[in-house]
Amino acid sequence: MQIAISVDMEGISGTVSFKQIVAGNPEFERAQRLATADVNSAIAGAREAGATRFFVHDPHWLDQINLLIDELDESAEYVGGQPLLLWEDLDANYGAAFLIGYHARAGQPGIMSHAFSDLICDIRLNGRSVGEGTLAAALAGYYGIPTILVTGDDYVCADMQAWCPAIETAETKVSITRYATRCLPVEEAQANIRQAARRAVAGLADHKPLKIQPPITLEVRWRNNQTARSVALMPSVDIKDQETTRFVHDDFAEVYRALKAMVHIATSSLNAGYLQMP
Repeated sequence: MQIAISVDMEGISGTVSFKQIVAGNPEFERAQRLATADVNSAIAGAREAGATRFFVHDPHWLDQINLLIDELDESAEYVGGQPLLLWEDLDANYGAAFLIGYHARAGQPGIMSHAFSDLICDIRLNGRSVGEGTLAAALAGYYGIPTILVTGDDYVCADMQAWCPAIETAETKVSITRYATRCLPVEEAQANIRQAARRAVAGLADHKPLKIQPPITLEVRWRNNQTARSVALMPSVDIKDQETTRFVHDDFAEVYRALKAMVHIATSSLNAGYLQMP
């Protein structure tokens, strides 16, 4: 069985600050080692339950290599560079998806909570707030692939269970605020990841792909009106209120593409609302 693995950094074992997860900061190399070890723990557990091939996607930030490729499990293939979309090579040949090191959605008090950019205050699908983990699971579900494991803080684990009730979770930390957390001992957290991955693959029959029912309404609340107005220049995107844009479509892949296009516009140097953020 093939497993697609998406890796973020905020929820990996031992990280407590944005300073650790951006290249160039003194702690970044340590975070790379921790993230790579978390992935290897998940692969080890999945292999014990019968999985055979692993494709590790490294989408944290843009065009940044976060994982230590030469230290990844020998059965893992690495997907990196500058993909425009998560899971860009995903298809029905994958049996399941893992989310490693994910974080709380925007607006929650989970450690380093956000959604793609600090310009975003909230993302909603059909009226429900979602984070990057739910969006990744829904995109995998679009291809018929169940997301069966998530690792990260207590907030993202609970959030993913609300969307995917059968999902296995491995908490690596318990959030106190957005800027403070209590981390499990690294060895304990990684042992938990290994055990959760083993359970997830062994219980694959209990997992269902996450499907968002059409028509799908995507609403994004931005930090300022200027950004909302810039994003609303996109065809088929309108302004619901002063800070919220809306896009409606029956196809989730199109909804996800629209969201990523919105983020690119919002963070462009042509958006005055981005340049003038404090």
